[in-house]
Order: sequence, then structure tokens, then C-alpha cells
Amino acid sequence: MVSWVSCYMDFGRCLQPVKSEEKYTLATHHIAYKKEVLFKFKDNLGELLGNETVMINELKKNSYKAYLESGTRSYHINISKMSSLLASEFYGGRQFAANKSKFNNWSIVRRSVNIVGSPLRPVSKLYRITKDLFRTNKMKQLMPRILPGLALALIFYSAGEVLGYMFGAGKASANRVGVELNRSEHI
Repeated sequence: MVSWVSCYMDFGRCLQPVKSEEKYTLATHHIAYKKEVLFKFKDNLGELLGNETVMINELKKNSYKAYLESGTRSYHINISKMSSLLASEFYGGRQFAANKSKFNNWSIVRRSVNIVGSPLRPVSKLYRITKDLFRTNKMKQLMPRILPGLALALIFYSAGEVLGYMFGAGKASANRVGVELNRSEHI
């Protein structure tokens, strides 16, 4: 069941059935970029690609379009060890929050508002994941079995976000890359 939690947390919005359309919520690490566009972000490219949600937001801010192609297929190994999933979500949340606040030049007040609102983040993400489960016709089959692990993973992600807003990324990127690039060790 951990594999399903990993799948819907990270890729649910792009699972079939989907329609081809301009979209800014894409499955990160499964995105193709135009070389000339990436070159324009060369000074910060490493940080931006460390959490591609921030990269997509930067593209949107700079009037670039993102597109979901429904005919695309990607073969992927999902994390199936709970300890690995929780670590990945925690570091992913920390990296996301640190990069988002940095690239948007958030003040301490704006970061504080996000910290105070952090208990709502798992609820909003759960709502999105629930919509994805309904859309993919997996709600009845999966939700009762994945809800405990999903709730825990959402809490870990939110805790990572809080630390990211408070203290920056720290070593989140380095800690997360071991899971992201060596998935076969986490199944």
C-alpha cells in the first residue's frame, strides 16, 4: 500500500485518464524542458530543478507554458518502504518550502503565515489526492487501505515545509536525492 501512497502523493494528478492541456501541476521528475528555456535559468537551475514544482512556478512567472500530454507514458518505481517514503516526503516538503519562499522573495511575515497555516496543508493535499482517486476510479479500492499511510506521509511533508520556511533547505536536497535516484533500494 505504501507504493500507492507514493504514487498518488507525487503523481496522482497525472495518472490516466487525463486530457492533454496546458497545466502547471505536473508529475515532477517526468518533465521534458526545452534546452533554450533552461539556459535562461542557468544561474539557479540546480536549485530550481531540485524541486520542479518551484521550477514550473518560475516558468509560469516568466510567461512560459507547461503542457500535459496525455499520450505520454513513464515507467516508474514507487517507494514501497514506509521509512523511505516518510523521509522523502519530509525532505521534499522542506526543499519545496525553502525554494518557494526564496524564489518568491517571501518576507518573514509571509513565511510565518505559511507556518501558522501548515496544519491545513495535509487537508488540502488530501482533498486533491481524493479527487485524483475518484478521477482514476480507485477511490473505493484504495482509500480505505492507504489512508493511514497517506495521512502520515502528508504530516511528514507538512513538517518538512515548516522547517523549510523557518530554516531554509539545509541538507534536504542531498538527503532526498538518495531516495530519488536509487529507488530500487527503497522497495
